[in-house]
Amino acid sequence: NNNNNSNSSNSSKGNNNNNGSNTKQQTPRKKSQQSPRKRKISETEDLDRIEGQMLLTSPYKKSKNENTNRSNSDKISENITSKKVVILFGGPKNEKKKLESISIQLGFRVVSDPQHSYDLDVTHVILPQLKRTTKFLCACAGGKWILKVDWLYACQTAGTRVDEETYEWHTTDEIVGVYGTLWAGAPRRCRLLNQRPFNGMIICILEYPDSFKNLTKEFELFLKEGGAVLASKKEASTAPSRITHCIANTKTIKSLNKQPKEGGESSDSGSQTRSQREKNIKDFLEFMKLNGSLIFDGNSFIDAVCTKTPPSLTEQQ
Repeated sequence: NNNNNSNSSNSSKGNNNNNGSNTKQQTPRKKSQQSPRKRKISETEDLDRIEGQMLLTSPYKKSKNENTNRSNSDKISENITSKKVVILFGGPKNEKKKLESISIQLGFRVVSDPQHSYDLDVTHVILPQLKRTTKFLCACAGGKWILKVDWLYACQTAGTRVDEETYEWHTTDEIVGVYGTLWAGAPRRCRLLNQRPFNGMIICILEYPDSFKNLTKEFELFLKEGGAVLASKKEASTAPSRITHCIANTKTIKSLNKQPKEGGESSDSGSQTRSQREKNIKDFLEFMKLNGSLIFDGNSFIDAVCTKTPPSLTEQQ
């Protein structure tokens, strides 16, 4: 009898447990909010996505989140002044190999590069002379150390990293090159800026400057190092008032305010295709201009970084 009682009590407990579990299962669950990752992003949110926390509603209004911009600048400075040294070399290949060997012995990381490459992790660019190369322009826009070769030899002699400022490229000279003038004081000026020169800009590139026609990725890196956010033509069409700048070549910009010439178009199919393409770009620029975008050629951005008297990029010229 005792066994039967114990069995019955156990079975009743089991039933109670089952009932409890059934009761829990029958309790309606609260509807969980849909994950923001799974939520479908509408077209008007495209630029919010690419901008991150930068929320500009019209060209050259200050960002609501100024602390974000300030912290980004602090992060750049912290990276450059920390013990981490990532070196990119310019100059002849034979000399670069020797310098790379010294750098590795000192514990520095060396970016092995093809002729025109650039790496956003770079903290120091060592150049035997100053030229308007992709390496120089990207490093300048990013506020990185641009140093003479003597700095590395000084590090080798000391057996450790030495102060960079003594060996920084910094003079009052202006160097004239094929693609324009370079001011030798630009590296220090850019390094000491509180924020990057293109900070707060949302840029749509329609045409690239002549010096970067075959180096489109490098030109984009140059703008990104300067703090810009890049938007595609599709993204710009979706939210044109969010785009602060459009980049086209000088010829296209000059043609914006001109009336098309009268007369029939050339019968050459190649000329017709080119003219249609130019018309499409021109029409798009007119549309963007009406929505408040500033129109500049790419060389204006380059000059803003490396010339003694930088052009203003905040007002339409």
